[in-house]
Amino acid sequence: MNFTPFAAPDAMPFRTALAALLAAGAGALAVLAFPPFGLSTTLVVALAILYGLVAGRRPREGFLIGWAFGIGLLGVGIFWIRISLNEFGNMGTMLAYALTLLRGSSTEATVSDPAKHPSAEPEKKAVPN
Repeated sequence: MNFTPFAAPDAMPFRTALAALLAAGAGALAVLAFPPFGLSTTLVVALAILYGLVAGRRPREGFLIGWAFGIGLLGVGIFWIRISLNEFGNMGTMLAYALTLLRGSSTEATVSDPAKHPSAEPEKKAVPN
């Protein structure tokens, strides 16, 4: 027996978008499990939320929801780069923010298009005989 909180079949895109938004929030919540916060139980809660959102969905929806979780985790968790550059690297605050933003956006572009990743193999072309 499958239980669906929203029974309307025409609401499927809305349900997936809402689940992706909740997953991004759960990803942001998961950041609290890591230093300097160290609230390890938040990771358990965040992963339980992610599992609840993904369970029983089609693979495409599950991928979208998991991707949103990762974006929330990375988007909020990248703050430590700014702290490292500014406080330990003696870099100016605005430059540290700019480089953190640049690093975050390049990571997002790589995640959204895996072919741009440096480890991606070049496309093999057929050699004419």
